[in-house]
Amino acid sequence: VKLERCEFESNDVSFAVIAAGASAIVVDQTKFSNNNSTWGAISVQIAGSLSLAESCFEGNLGVDTPSVNLRGGSSNVLNEDNFGTGNTGGQCQGILSEDGCEAFSSDVCLADASFTLAPSTSPGSSCVSVWDELADDVANSNSAGTTFIICPNSTLDVTGSTASVIDINLNETTIQCGVGTVAPTDSSCIIQGGTNYFRIIGDTRDVSFIGITFRTTDGISVLANGGADADASFQQCHWDNSGGQAGVLIYNEEAGGAVQLGDNISSFRSPFRQSMRVHFHECSFKGNDFVFAGIANVGGEAIVTSSTFESNIAEFGVIGVVNGSLSIESSCFTENKALLPGTIFLGKGSELTDNFRTFGANNTVETCANGVFQATIDCGLGAVCVGICRDFDSDVCNTSVIPPPTSSPTNPPATLEDILSAASLEANAFKKMSFLDSGMFIRTLVIVILTMIGATAMYFYFKRLKKRNKAAPNETKAENEDSEFDAEPQSGAEGDSFLDEGEIGASAVEEAQQQKSGLFGFFGKKNNQEQDSGAPEQQKGGFLGLFGRKNTTTQEKDNDKQALTEKNDDSDDAEFEFNDFDDDLSFS
Repeated sequence: VKLERCEFESNDVSFAVIAAGASAIVVDQTKFSNNNSTWGAISVQIAGSLSLAESCFEGNLGVDTPSVNLRGGSSNVLNEDNFGTGNTGGQCQGILSEDGCEAFSSDVCLADASFTLAPSTSPGSSCVSVWDELADDVANSNSAGTTFIICPNSTLDVTGSTASVIDINLNETTIQCGVGTVAPTDSSCIIQGGTNYFRIIGDTRDVSFIGITFRTTDGISVLANGGADADASFQQCHWDNSGGQAGVLIYNEEAGGAVQLGDNISSFRSPFRQSMRVHFHECSFKGNDFVFAGIANVGGEAIVTSSTFESNIAEFGVIGVVNGSLSIESSCFTENKALLPGTIFLGKGSELTDNFRTFGANNTVETCANGVFQATIDCGLGAVCVGICRDFDSDVCNTSVIPPPTSSPTNPPATLEDILSAASLEANAFKKMSFLDSGMFIRTLVIVILTMIGATAMYFYFKRLKKRNKAAPNETKAENEDSEFDAEPQSGAEGDSFLDEGEIGASAVEEAQQQKSGLFGFFGKKNNQEQDSGAPEQQKGGFLGLFGRKNTTTQEKDNDKQALTEKNDDSDDAEFEFNDFDDDLSFS
């Protein structure tokens, strides 16, 4: 482990600030100040080694030693120009080992002169205007996150250059026109001539090209040959008047096969691992004549947003996909020519993940001129292609996109007054409404009232039904007794006899009909076969009868009173006398 230009300050540890076992430690231009430990700022154990140079130890506190402690057969490889002052604890202020104490040799802290937490200058901070200079800068860089700037309004001619294609294998590498996060709109950085410009290899991530124009190449401008974990983006980049196989080739070279100049992309072996992901945003392809396609995607993922494709010629369409996926949004395709069906061609097994706000017009293609052709069988030049045409869905060319969400709002959320002001409405045009004023309250109230009415109706119905069922047995018993006893003829009277069977049957039917009134009685319809059809007032029971109000006429009330009087008179005159049901029944 090597520590260079590091700083350890005010740490309180039980063992050591740097504790190493059976390890080789290199410490250079590093500062240790005001640390508290048992075995010193640095402790190497179990046959380890230490190389120490131009480092400083100031104000440290230790038990055995405040600075360096070597134990268990560990050795000191280098002790050069180190400085110590104000350290306390133990008998050795320098390097304590099994061989004794070795003092530091420097009178001053040399780490102060060169000590910085970051390099004073960053690679690639100046711009380049010559292709060979750009190639050398990228080749000599060993740091991720480096931005290489092409001077605005410069043309880098690759024709006759001794530099080969520039390999990019470091994460977060950016090739940019001008200074800033976005290329200046009034500048132009052109790379022209030659065959291949850039090649992305391995699993390199976050590679960016910003504001670059690729012109008159006769090969492939950018070889996106990374694996499934790699990704790159092109922002405000342009391809014009170029030829060759493609503008950009997405192909996992390690999992498929080496790409050679002049190879027929359509014959490439499908990679056994996924190719990389490439995003094109606000880019343009104009006046190019490609053998395969402007964007050739073999086994990878291509995303195209806010881009234009105009007056291009390609065998497989301006975008050709083989065993990969494509997403297009807010992009326009006009006056392009292709041999295979579709302005965009997707081979069998490829996937169209999005086709949103896309526009096409005046494209010269045999089939599916203004859309994406997705083949359902394997097909190529000279073969009949069968597939599905997915038309572009917009009637106008609109390259603006809905911006993606940001990590935090750029402005505070708008208030109601802000929204109404933007709509030219007064804030008091809308009134805040309480629950009592809302429609929900009225609806809730109506439902509660209807529920109470229904519950009350059911209560009185069942109460009436229970009372009727309770009275039915007594009435039936009294009728049966009357029919038996009254049926006996008076002694000495001829022609009188018991009720005949017809009268008994009618009585039983009437009783059964009364017990079957059920729910019909609830709605006022009396289910009684002996109900006289000429008594309309009795048939009008309805809800008035439900709530206990008897809907009878005055005549009916008089008839009831007369019948009750006659019954009482009969009961006074009649005296029944009987001893046993088997004996003769007599009465007077």
